[in-house]
Amino acid sequence: MAMTMPILVGTDGVRRMGKSLGNYIGVAEPAGNQFGKIMSVPDEPMRQYFTLLTELPFQEVDRLLAPDVNPRDAKEVLGKSIVAQYHGESAADQAAAEFRRRASGEDPDNVADVVLASNKLDAEGRIPAPNLIKELGLESSTSNARRVIEQGGFNVGIGPGRETINDVKALITVNDGLIVRVGKRKIARVRLV
Repeated sequence: MAMTMPILVGTDGVRRMGKSLGNYIGVAEPAGNQFGKIMSVPDEPMRQYFTLLTELPFQEVDRLLAPDVNPRDAKEVLGKSIVAQYHGESAADQAAAEFRRRASGEDPDNVADVVLASNKLDAEGRIPAPNLIKELGLESSTSNARRVIEQGGFNVGIGPGRETINDVKALITVNDGLIVRVGKRKIARVRLV
């Protein structure tokens, strides 16, 4: 006797989900990461995600995927349902609220403080943008940091008054408490020592 199951597509919506393909949602990932990845899934495979990963009744799935329902709302229900399985209802609600805050341009409630030695700065308190990203651990190398900067995924500042830096040769003036963001999910607050 053989049992076959459908293969779940990954977060790219095309290829099978797999860690080696970089399009997976890990069951041991923090609630916020799981929720964010679910929200990034294209609209097309949502029915498959609802069917294979949740226990929502088919009538509810049909209602959520109806043409008059915003796909973002359906994804939020999907994300909360999946996150709740691994982290509980309150973690799912918190992850959804945090995602909404981030999507509206607000900073998360808890920003990690990362220590930066003052001797990494020049005499005027500046550091090259790629070096800042690497020193804060937001990217593993200055090459990756340069790529992020060129793609417009690097900004500094507090709240909606942040400034996007696109020049890989930019010198960033660093003060204690500066918030640095790389991409949509990596964020750190600089603590000078």
